[in-house]
Amino acid sequence: MMGNKEKNATKICKELWLHPFESRIELSKNLKLDKSTVTSEVAKLIKDNIIIELPKEIDDNSLSSGRKPIPLILNKEFGVVLGIAIQVGSCTVSEVSLSGLVIESKEYFLNITKENIKEEVLRIYNEFLFTRTKNDPKCYGLGIGVGGLIDYRNNTIKYSVTLDVEQEFSFIEEIEKETKLVVTLENNANCCAWSKLVPNNDSLSDFIFVLLEFKQALIPHKKYGGIGVGLGFVIDGKIHYGVNSYSGEFRSCFCKEKNENQTLLSKEEEKRVLEDSEIMARFIAEISANIASLANTLDVSCIYIGSDIEKPANILSSKIEKDINNNWLFPVEKKIKVTCSSFGTNTIALGAAQKLINELFSLGLLPE
Repeated sequence: MMGNKEKNATKICKELWLHPFESRIELSKNLKLDKSTVTSEVAKLIKDNIIIELPKEIDDNSLSSGRKPIPLILNKEFGVVLGIAIQVGSCTVSEVSLSGLVIESKEYFLNITKENIKEEVLRIYNEFLFTRTKNDPKCYGLGIGVGGLIDYRNNTIKYSVTLDVEQEFSFIEEIEKETKLVVTLENNANCCAWSKLVPNNDSLSDFIFVLLEFKQALIPHKKYGGIGVGLGFVIDGKIHYGVNSYSGEFRSCFCKEKNENQTLLSKEEEKRVLEDSEIMARFIAEISANIASLANTLDVSCIYIGSDIEKPANILSSKIEKDINNNWLFPVEKKIKVTCSSFGTNTIALGAAQKLINELFSLGLLPE
């Protein structure tokens, strides 16, 4: 069991991970800790090179307004984790500092399935280790993001087209035994939500992340060659998983037939969506109507749209803004920010890493 000092150190580090640049006074207030406790803990964390003091802001009133608070951040040299984003036909790996900074990313073009995922993840990790020196920050774990029905409570996959999983599948414990690291598993859309949740300097507590994956529609796949649409929900500042941990699995409310389609587009239309403007317009209109209704019902503050192709995301953003207003019943002004997030698999990999860092803090493993 952790002692109070370790608990307080963990609380302080996690708070600075979530809200970098807070001062000792803000830490004391937000964590409900005595100022003397925060001062003592921060001094030790600075001595251990885990926290860094930034220069004080100087203004013309600095002499008359008293001592300025000193902003604090986690040291990017404190440690790192690897975020691994697995998609159809490719895999992106990002080295992320424990402060949440992406240090380096690399893309691999390979087909990962349940048959080879353990070997490929271990190969990627060993390749990463080969480049390390004794002076490099310690690696604390691996965060993996993949499309499908993910049970976050026990790190298992219930179903995944990407990995060709149709029955419950688990591989995380095997990788943990091989690497002696903490390894987490998360759904791709939830990873994107994690990437916006941390750091949370905008204090966003309720938002939706809409993930669109068009490129996989161009990749032949024995089960599925369509557009990927997934949602990540953040409610009250936390990822919302739902009772079965299936929250965010999208299917248009306009679909009436029992089939594998997420929207009214046929499989053939999905393959042509990037080259046929009429098909794209129908797709955008259908997605927008669904998201606008959800946004108004949940009363979120923001909608992020991430897409591997930029133009459709921009069109969808404008359409959702209009549909939110049209869908709103009451004569009371309502503002929901709709913005495009720079997406690539880096977003998924970063979010997978942030989910892992949160787990490390929750387990009391940071700082050591």
